[in-house]
Amino acid sequence: VKSLILSCSFVLIQKNQKIKAERCSQRTCHRTPAFLPALRPGCNQFVLRMWRILRRRISRERFAYHCLALLARNGELSFPKLPVVQLQYFFELFGTFFFAISGAMAIHDRDHDWFGAGFTGFLTAIGGGSLRDITLGSYPLVWIGDINFLYAILAGILIALVFFSRLVRLKRTFFLFDTLGIAFFTILGVEKALSLGVRPEIAAIMGMFTAVMGGVIRDTLANETPVIFRKEIYATACLAGAVFYLLLNFQFGVDRNTNLVVSSALIIIIRVLAVKYKLALPGFKKPSH
Repeated sequence: VKSLILSCSFVLIQKNQKIKAERCSQRTCHRTPAFLPALRPGCNQFVLRMWRILRRRISRERFAYHCLALLARNGELSFPKLPVVQLQYFFELFGTFFFAISGAMAIHDRDHDWFGAGFTGFLTAIGGGSLRDITLGSYPLVWIGDINFLYAILAGILIALVFFSRLVRLKRTFFLFDTLGIAFFTILGVEKALSLGVRPEIAAIMGMFTAVMGGVIRDTLANETPVIFRKEIYATACLAGAVFYLLLNFQFGVDRNTNLVVSSALIIIIRVLAVKYKLALPGFKKPSH
């Protein structure tokens, strides 16, 4: 499949060389974006090319062609790779950001002011990670040791408050942000526990604990039944993603970056399918009198 993709991309490149040369001579050069110097040197060419393509507002087919042509350099597909630590860091920032939005939106039907919504979003974002670090004895806490997490929380709260009227009208917005948050936090909780030297079984439980406790705090503050006590798959999806991550890591030796993305996607898929098709685990039946 890879050879077929490369061969097709090179044929397209050869056919369009003359057209590209003519357009290049007639096309005016776009100014380089101001954010490029802050990127890594290896990514500048890719980002600059995509920037120019987007500014010309070309069709989706030609955009996909340019992406394939850029990634097919030197005879092989070479996707930009981030260091493992950097990818984990971005995952944790995004998870904190999404949980802050879900927490701030959780009390949309309550008579609360902005401070109440922000406080709920703040505790939702830091709750699971803080309880995990306290349980494992990891100090200082993540959001205390790195100010960027506080900025991510504030950004999520501000977005929820400023675009509140638009977000609250979307029925699936709250579900989307909550699902993304638990997916990111589950895998990051597993990674954090493993880095502190605990057994894989405990790491899976800590991953689930990290993901669900923020939602428990959010629902408790909103005076609702926590979602893990409702008849829907929530914590089970987190535990399944955590176990899947450990299997890929220890049994199959999958690359950690790939493992992070795949395991997070599995949690999202399980959660979405469970809600869409109303899947649930068997519950306790009350004895009939």
